[in-house]
Amino acid sequence: WERSTQVADAGETVGAVQSLLRSEIERTCPRLLPQTTPMVVFAGDAATLAFLAPSPAAQGGRSCAKIALGRRGEALTFSINGARATLLDGVRGVEFAYLGETGGWRDAWLAQGTLPALVRVRVRFRPGDPRVWPELFVAPRISAEADCTYDPVLKSCRGS
Repeated sequence: WERSTQVADAGETVGAVQSLLRSEIERTCPRLLPQTTPMVVFAGDAATLAFLAPSPAAQGGRSCAKIALGRRGEALTFSINGARATLLDGVRGVEFAYLGETGGWRDAWLAQGTLPALVRVRVRFRPGDPRVWPELFVAPRISAEADCTYDPVLKSCRGS
């Protein structure tokens, strides 16, 4: 009975973390950096992912916050504007992959003018850990503001 309860609790924790990651990645603020070659503020490699997403309602929810995901030691971490929190302990590995519009998964999404079509998140736990991480696939939201120039002073799009 206790073992069943532990497995159920572990599943609920994984489900809650996946729901949070899905929500944040889907709500990506696809702001372009003002450069000669436009680049979306969304960058990741196999071990980390950083992007802009609407700040939490408790912080006003009007501007975009810097979100970072990755592994630190044996923890899956999530940070908002540099304030880091642990989402899961006992993590053996975290892997991000990015699907381009032409197909094919990439280990990195750096200096791109668009968002990836999908982001895949894989998490491995220590041997013997009862938790299971189903592969998570998330499509970042593409909005009408994808071509905006983000002004950090105004905390909004400039010229839109």
